[in-house]
Amino acid sequence: MSGEDPQRQLLSWLRSQSPAGAVLLPCDDDSLELLARRRAELCGIGLRPARANDEALVDMLDKERTYEIARACSV
Repeated sequence: MSGEDPQRQLLSWLRSQSPAGAVLLPCDDDSLELLARRRAELCGIGLRPARANDEALVDMLDKERTYEIARACSV
């Protein structure tokens, strides 16, 4: 599967290998983005993603957006 999109690869693995009710704790940017963008799908296959504000996750993963938010808050 090398060369495949890491999020697609992770989702495929989760569908085939994760037991129902497993809690997902994202540990890198790809897994954070997967959780933020596909939470409903992950829940639909019986997984339990860590709670988070998905919009904020996506914003923080986008470095330009992070700077924009910081400037707006005078940080």
